[in-house]
Parts: sequence; C-alpha cells; structure tokens
Amino acid sequence: MNRDDLMQAVTELDEEVIEQAAGPYKKKRKWIWAAAAAAVLALAVILPFAVKQIRLSAQKNETPALRPYALATPSYPVQLKWEETYHTNKTDTDTERRLSMGRGQTEPYRAFLGELILKTLEEQEDNAVMSPVNLFFSMAMLSEITDGKTRTEILNAVGAADQDELRTAVNKIWGMVYNDDGKEKMIPANSLWLADTLQYNEGTVNRLAESYYASVFRGTMGTAAYNSALQSWINAQTDGILREEVKSLAMDKDTDLALVSTVLYQTKWAYPFDAQNNKTAVFHGENGDAETTFMFQQLPPGTRYYYSDKFAFVQLPNLHGGKVWLFLPDEGVSVQDMMAEDAFRKLISEKFVEKNYFDPSSDSLRNYQSVGAALIKINLTMPKVDISRTIPLKPLFDSLGIESCFDAGKADFSPLLNGKDACLTKAEQTTRIMMDEEGVKAASYVDYLVGAMKPPEEEVDFTLDRPFFFMITGEDGVPYFAGVMNDP
Repeated sequence: MNRDDLMQAVTELDEEVIEQAAGPYKKKRKWIWAAAAAAVLALAVILPFAVKQIRLSAQKNETPALRPYALATPSYPVQLKWEETYHTNKTDTDTERRLSMGRGQTEPYRAFLGELILKTLEEQEDNAVMSPVNLFFSMAMLSEITDGKTRTEILNAVGAADQDELRTAVNKIWGMVYNDDGKEKMIPANSLWLADTLQYNEGTVNRLAESYYASVFRGTMGTAAYNSALQSWINAQTDGILREEVKSLAMDKDTDLALVSTVLYQTKWAYPFDAQNNKTAVFHGENGDAETTFMFQQLPPGTRYYYSDKFAFVQLPNLHGGKVWLFLPDEGVSVQDMMAEDAFRKLISEKFVEKNYFDPSSDSLRNYQSVGAALIKINLTMPKVDISRTIPLKPLFDSLGIESCFDAGKADFSPLLNGKDACLTKAEQTTRIMMDEEGVKAASYVDYLVGAMKPPEEEVDFTLDRPFFFMITGEDGVPYFAGVMNDP
C-alpha cells in the first residue's frame, strides 16, 4: 500500500465506523463525578526521515475530524451496559475475566504510585492536583520507545525487573481500571503523533497499539491543523473537561513525535450533597481567610472516622466502589507536616486493607498503621472546589533518577527511531479538579515536549475549612488523582 492508498483508506471510512468513532461522546450523559488525565510526550529529533505505513482499524472514542491523520486505532474491550446486566441478570463474562486478571497487579507498583503523589505534592504551597495512574501509564509508554540507560532508569524508578514485566502489568492494570458500563466511565487512552517526515520502527508502533491501546496519527508538525487535531483528540478522550487548558497545547515544527496518554473518570456519589444545606463561611487558607461556599451532609451510619495524632480522614464512596479520601490536618499542623508523617505516607503508598481494622477475637476496632478508627456520627462540611494547576515534571523525573531522556547526547530512543538523536524537550502535568453538590470533576494532562490519639466519643464535626489533602481511588484501590487545597 503506497501513501496515496493509505490516505484514501483513511479518508473513506464507512459511516458505521465514523459513527462508532464518535462513541460515548455523541450523546451527553449527566455524570456526577468526572475525572480525566492526559499525558503528552514530545521529542525533538535531529534528522528528518521518510514515512512508513501502519495498519488501520477503528476506535470508538475518536471524532471524524481526526480521520485525515489516523494511521492506526485500537479496538477497546466490549462491555455490557449496566442496564443489561441489572434488568436481565446477564453476566458480563468478558469484563469479569478482564477485571480478575488485573486485580492484584498493582501491588508491585503501589509504592511507586504513592511516591509519585508524595514527591509531586509534598512541597506544594499553592493548590495542586495530579494523576499518578496517568503518569504511570505514560512512563510505561516512554520505556517502550527507549532503550539502554534511558529505559533502565525508567524501569528502576518504576520498580519493574524488565520491560516484559512492566508491559504485562500495565496491560492488565489498564484492563482492570477500564470501565464504560453506562453508570461509570474509567477510560484510559493512548496515542502516538508522528511527523510526516519521520521514519520509525513499525514493530514498536504496533506494540504501542496492541499493548497500550494506542492510536497512531501522522501530520505536519507546527501546523494549526495538526495541533487542532491533537487538541480535538484530547478533548474527545476527556469529554472536554480540559478544553480551556488544552487550548495552548501545541507541537511546534521542531517536534517530531508525541506520545499522549489520557484518562477519563466519571461516576456518581453514593450519597449526594443537597444544595439546600449549603452555607457561606470562611476558609482559613495559606494566603489568608476568604469566604466560600461550603457543602454539608451527615455521613451515613457505618462510615468510619479515621484518626491519628496529627490528622484525621474520611472516605466518601461512589456507586461503583471507588472513593474520595479527605485528609484534614489537626489544628496547628500544616498539610506539609501531615504528609511527612509515617502514618500518612503508609496510607498513600500501601493498599488500604479495611479488614485490618477488626480484631476477630473481640470484634472491636483496633489501630492499623498508627491510625485508629471509630464508628461514630460524622457531620461533613467541605468547600466547593475548582483547582487548576500545571506542575513541571523534570524535577520529579530527576528525583526518580530518570535523567538521560532529557539529554540528546545520552537519550536512547532507538526502539522507535532507529537512532539516538532525540530527547525530551518539555515535561509538565496540567490538572483541573472541581467539586460541587453533584460531585467531582477532574482532568489532567502531562506535557512532555519530547500513633493514634484518643478516639472521639459519639459524634464529630469534620469541617474542611483549612488546607486539606484529597485522593481519588478506584478499582482495587488504584489511586487515580490526588491534590492539596490550600486556598478556596
């Protein structure tokens, strides 16, 4: 197939494929939570090359505007909608098999995901948010297109013995967290954007498509049309949550390829807030007091109040088993001081096992990881939130020992480019999180241009009117997002 034949195949997709490409974004649903992340990796390559051909398939999340640039798109897992399983008692065996293969696969990498959260947020004095699972997927993709010292640095940081182990784990974790049953969405997506002057290793490209569900696009770098296609793809994958943040995202003429990783997460609160209970009050922020709108609800019986000698936290569930963790430092304790506590760091870096809070012999609650738990009445008051933040990632990479990818003389991108004259030219993550009565909306993209205290008695007012930390976890306790709110 020559170039003209390929372009004709791309532009003459039948209407059924085009309609499928619009996928779940064709009809807007009302979701209570929404969270998304997008990671963009771009490399500057010294030498120009010619274009090779890649196979063509269909992906449900892409829009017709992307057709002129699409070379390859993956097929996502087939999944029954929850109405089908609920009303007909059908068993979605394919989804159950996929979930069972992924559960437990995060255990070897749970400490690394926690490390990403801590290293990114522990020094932040302003509002800050990030997505550890999105960083994990994008770093794994980065390891696929690197070799030598560059790949070794990534594998060592992640904690994988070799590339096969990491590839297998990422594929299983991807399959486990993926969900699109009509009640919840957790949709990771990846893509590779190539310059039309670039020669590449077709085997590596196909591996990205097959093992990482990566779409492949090709166009003229630095043009408004190609940049618009990139923005369109991210907006389609993240349901437009990052539309304002993505407007400035561009690949200039010196960028020869980009890796893009996104995550979209949408679900409903198990116990929604009632707007009639809202009130205006003062938030005592890092930069002074400010009036803001607070939401209130009395958490349902059976909700545990967890406490330490420096902080307390509660977990708000959604309808699909995920949770939002709300950590409140004690009076006089800063978020940074709380994050330095061993008990806090263990909670972030280790899978949280509820059963460890019970003593089978006495059926009473006991301490776990220097944290106590109590079954009491909890009156939750929390502010509405809308946080947007861009965090440079090179310091994070440096602290993890991932350094050579930024040096054109040391970086090794030979698995994709058949040469070593390439390096990352930019690395940052942009994230936005919103919280209101209906729930949480969050979005993020990474841009790489190439001791327990005395328990409370019967009732506690858990009032987030000063700086606090939050974390969103999903299937098998995987941390999707984390953030710090220092000011309203």
